[in-house]
Parts: sequence; C-alpha cells; structure tokens
Amino acid sequence: MGAITNKNTEDIQSLERNVLSLKRRNIKLEAYTRRENIKIFNIEENEGKNGNTESLVRNVLREKMKIPKEDEECIRFECIHRLTPRRSSWKPRPIIVKFSHYQDKEFVWSFAKNLKGTNIGIANDFPKEIEEIRSKLYPVLKKAKKAKQSAFFKVDRLIINGQVYRGKETEDLEHYGAIT
Repeated sequence: MGAITNKNTEDIQSLERNVLSLKRRNIKLEAYTRRENIKIFNIEENEGKNGNTESLVRNVLREKMKIPKEDEECIRFECIHRLTPRRSSWKPRPIIVKFSHYQDKEFVWSFAKNLKGTNIGIANDFPKEIEEIRSKLYPVLKKAKKAKQSAFFKVDRLIINGQVYRGKETEDLEHYGAIT
C-alpha cells in the first residue's frame, strides 16, 4: 500500500510540474502574440456616435506624439479597439492597437516622449500575469531609479544594474523570471 501511495504522490507532483510548465509556456506565447500591440490611455470616447477609433489613434499620433504626417500615413494596423465595456462614466476605456509590423510599433514608441505633459499615455500590452509582476515590482523599480541605479523591466523580469532582481517581493510571484 505504501509503494502505491508513493507512486501516486510522485505522479501528482510530476503532473503539477507539467501544468506549471504549460502555464508558463502559454503566458510566453500570449506575450509573443501581443508584441505588436500597445495600449493607449485617456483618449476621449465619442458618446452616442459610432466613432472611428482608428482616426482617433491617427490623430493622437500626429497631433500629440508629433509623428510627421507622411510617416503616420505609412503605419498600418491589424486591429484597433477599445477594451471591455464601460465601467465608469468618467474614465475613457483604453484602446488596444495591433500594428501590422513590429517596426511600426517601435517607431511609434520612439515618439512616446512627446506625450509628456498630456493626459495620454501608452504602454506595452502584456498578459495579466506579466502585468501583475510589473505592478508589484514597480515601486522597487522607482526606488532603484531614484537611487540613480540602472533599472528597467525586461518583459517579466526587473533588471537592476544588469542583474535580475530577486528581492523579497519576488518570493510570492509564481511566474517571476520563468516566462522569457
């Protein structure tokens, strides 16, 4: 009876490891499929109108981000849509922009500095598991930058002075540093 119990325990542990591995692989694939995406925040919604979200985005690219018109016209999108149904009446829903080419996304991202002083923001589009890691470690990133250290996120990892951060905040993050 004891040998059967041990075998079952080993099988269960093996299955749990496989499930965790598959979860991480799924998150990695989801992050990869979103690599051409950005989220744009605080673009007003046209109430009661069937507004063209693409034209709103293109207007932000030209007017707020200061991308030259001839360059903006060359940018192609796969899909542009607002996230989730409206939860509050005072805050516009974020817009997900999927670029046809990764290079277009990087080009647009290079103009993000021009959004400073506006209420519009942009961010990479990551799966919720990676967003949770980043939001939990953001205070650590901010503290490191304040201390004049080199600090940045690399998808699911916080890098400080060239090393992956392994502080106490990471202990309860199941997928930290294991996705990419």
